[in-house]
Amino acid sequence: MTTFEFISVFISIIFGLSLAHLLTGAMHNLFHRKLGFERGAYLLFLTVLVLAQWWTFFRWRNVEVWSFDAFSLLVIWALNIFAMPVALYPPGEEAHDTLTHRRTLLILMIAMCVFDAAQTALLGDLFKPWYYLLFVGHYAALATLAILIQNSRFHKVVAAYFAFSIVTWAFLVRRFLT
Repeated sequence: MTTFEFISVFISIIFGLSLAHLLTGAMHNLFHRKLGFERGAYLLFLTVLVLAQWWTFFRWRNVEVWSFDAFSLLVIWALNIFAMPVALYPPGEEAHDTLTHRRTLLILMIAMCVFDAAQTALLGDLFKPWYYLLFVGHYAALATLAILIQNSRFHKVVAAYFAFSIVTWAFLVRRFLT
């Protein structure tokens, strides 16, 4: 077993638990007919985000010399991504259509952008493609705005934008521009 295979099993477990938590929370709210628009948009966003991050983690397969620093950063990155579905569907929370931990989710999204840029830089791909930092940075900026602006309509638009943009990025942009 290579070092990458060993590490990828651990990271894959974290990402798999993320998807399982999203599905469990979504089904719980769906059964109670409490899946609101904003939460539904974040559900779509996070599902595609976890899948995309899991897929892009495969870029690490060619790394031959691993350090504990790189391993630690990847684990923190993956755990931060796991925390986002937990913020969307907190354990033990009653089903309701409002997003009670929006601020936590948005802070975790900003952290995810930072950790994603850090692990991409560590891999040596920070400017591959050239617009990567712009894409990640605009998510962090929009999440910061959403923390500062307390308007429910704005939050619905932001959630819808996140969902639309990640789907567009994952299934169209990455296919034709990278």
